[in-house]
Amino acid sequence: MLFRSKLNLFVSYDIIVQNPYETENDKLQTIEVLLRTPRPFTLRLHNLRYYPGTELTRRAIKDKIPDVYLRDGSRKTLQRRETIDSYIRMSAVLPPILVHKLLRTRNTVHGRTFSKFFYFLAKIIGMFSILWMIYRSCGYNLLKTIKLLRKIS
Repeated sequence: MLFRSKLNLFVSYDIIVQNPYETENDKLQTIEVLLRTPRPFTLRLHNLRYYPGTELTRRAIKDKIPDVYLRDGSRKTLQRRETIDSYIRMSAVLPPILVHKLLRTRNTVHGRTFSKFFYFLAKIIGMFSILWMIYRSCGYNLLKTIKLLRKIS
């Protein structure tokens, strides 16, 4: 953490979601790890993809997983959105106490409504945190930040 903050490093983690072989407990453990991870950081969530000829794809087809999507387009179905995966995104930007409260109430009508609101809020906060980390990595220099953003956009 000290090393990262001294060098103003931009930290981002990639996480694969919508894995039918992960249990809810596996996902809750991922959320707990993220809630304990030093901030700031960003998350990039990727949906699990199935590639033709791989063991994972053969297993998913054998197990009749309804959401198999092959990269070559030979079989495509709509992937269902798993609500627990949305809490993974929220855990990167919302306070841990709020994420825990949302998780406890996720199966109630009010909990689902609040979760949708906070998921939307987390996406907005996530965008601003990326901008803040870029600004910080440019030595809090607005002109350098703008130049960098122009180069990468």
